[in-house]
Amino acid sequence: MKTLLRLSLAVLLQGCAPGDADEDSSQDAIVGGTRSSAYPAVMLLFAGDLASGAGSLCTASLVSPRVLLTAAHCVAAAEVGEDAEFAVFTGTDFAAHNGHMLAVSSVMHDPAFDARRLEAGHDIGAVVLQTALTTKPVAVNRSTDPTTLVGQAVRLVGYGVTDGAHQTGSGVKRTATTTLRGTDARLLAIGDRAHGTCQGDSGGPAFMKVDGVQKLVGLTSFGAVGCVDGSYDTRVDRYGPFIDAALLRGR
Repeated sequence: MKTLLRLSLAVLLQGCAPGDADEDSSQDAIVGGTRSSAYPAVMLLFAGDLASGAGSLCTASLVSPRVLLTAAHCVAAAEVGEDAEFAVFTGTDFAAHNGHMLAVSSVMHDPAFDARRLEAGHDIGAVVLQTALTTKPVAVNRSTDPTTLVGQAVRLVGYGVTDGAHQTGSGVKRTATTTLRGTDARLLAIGDRAHGTCQGDSGGPAFMKVDGVQKLVGLTSFGAVGCVDGSYDTRVDRYGPFIDAALLRGR
């Protein structure tokens, strides 16, 4: 059996180098992806010590003016530390400082999440900002069974590393197009050896066309060591009550 790992990334943010990710990079990035200034509602999530910059990096998507969805393991105290501070970065390249750091008022996650049982699902969390944004939120798939979408195109977005083996290139927003390989009651299987997510993409979105509208169908959760064979997402259509609770907190 393959060893599985959560796709968050331990970082020292001051160490992110802009040279790790060129516009025409041929490196695997959000594996097989390219740098992008699109998807302004997709943002970088930091958890750790804001003063030193030591902590973990994830990706999150704005679903209301104050609420972003991400992975549970990106916000759970057992994973990021009881004293972790949170901030959200709005730009495309953290090292270039081409965006803003936003203050977070609170975080929450599905209480059924168990980091020792990633395949059991429930890897969904939320971040509530102190101040509402004017950025247009993404649409969330609340009702369509993604099983009906297997084999169709998926758009991945994230701030993860460009190389799973060397752990380089984090902090730059990238996108890739791949396919939905399969589903189960809690998860989506997405990508292949050439296209997928990696460390730092945790919590990031998988978008698909649902009834002609691009919607958030999954949140990056875990994959194999080295990010060599696709990954698994939490399917958001199974977590309507959690999403509703997060939206209520963000009113």
